[in-house]
Amino acid sequence: MRLAMKVMPEPVRRQMLIYAATILLLMPPCATLVSGWAWPLDMIASLSSQLAILAALYAMAMVLMRRWVHVGVAIIAVGLHVMPWDSPRIERATGRDGLTVTSFLQFNVGGFDRQPQRLVKVLLQHDVDVIVLIEGGRQMLEAIRQTPTLVDRYPGTSWPRPQDPRGWCLVLSRWPMRHPGDAPNEATAHLPVAWRADLRVVQHPEHPFLLAVAHPPASRDPWRWDDGNRLVRNLVKQIEEARRGIDLPVIVAADLNATPTSWRSVHLCRAARLSRGSPRLTLSGTYPSGWPAPLRFPIDDFWMDRRVHLVRWCTVGGTESDHLAVRADAILPPSVKATLPDRRGPIH
Repeated sequence: MRLAMKVMPEPVRRQMLIYAATILLLMPPCATLVSGWAWPLDMIASLSSQLAILAALYAMAMVLMRRWVHVGVAIIAVGLHVMPWDSPRIERATGRDGLTVTSFLQFNVGGFDRQPQRLVKVLLQHDVDVIVLIEGGRQMLEAIRQTPTLVDRYPGTSWPRPQDPRGWCLVLSRWPMRHPGDAPNEATAHLPVAWRADLRVVQHPEHPFLLAVAHPPASRDPWRWDDGNRLVRNLVKQIEEARRGIDLPVIVAADLNATPTSWRSVHLCRAARLSRGSPRLTLSGTYPSGWPAPLRFPIDDFWMDRRVHLVRWCTVGGTESDHLAVRADAILPPSVKATLPDRRGPIH
């Protein structure tokens, strides 16, 4: 191959390099359009932010070398990366005087396995209305239950069952919560909540809403990728079924193990008519927390109904977990169904 390149005329060799660079630069962003087809395509799509940075660096290098065709191709690649065609974002609120702001904190706490008191200290620092903790363990659960300040601050909390030693999702809420619709399928009742989608009505006195919590498996291989995709499809079905029975805004708090250009996030936004909380051009990912911002993956986030408006969105560091927490302050639409009865009663 190297010998063939040497004997080629210079114009032909230059043209072949242009074609090769074009293919290498444009194939990865095109993967975002078909990421649901196969696991390798979705893995490429999940790296869209990092690949966009490489394409931008390549464009700057080509400007210095005055290779304008390469510059044009690189600019197109960057545009395809940073403007994914199917990743809507929650609208920002303006003129919020007099409106009630509801605050949320979502946190994958897997890195706190042996430091439950450290987790409690972090939670006490954030006086928000709803906290969603993902991938917790038994020691963490006991430490939280034995902290009177947290118990008193969040009287509507739903506690995981004692037999779920790990993998639960804990929702700390200022207001009571109820399951919408009928009881869950008993065939999956023994599974930790973290491995199936969980949906509940949060009875905010003025702005009730549907809160969904999910944590699909990381896409480390095609089988786990497929399992996680199936969970997201089921979550969409649950949301649509709940919407048929009650007209409330939907908020999903999840570690989808998927970036904004991955299939799971794209499908959740499109099929459930939701928007993602993180700003489109932010470099503040959440995992791994110890990596610099451009290299972190934005896999933890909030997905919200398009009637919801964000006042604030930010990541929260300063902890020893391998994930950064995500905080979102939102303005929820008022509802005349704030006291709508539920067939199952409160969550315990």
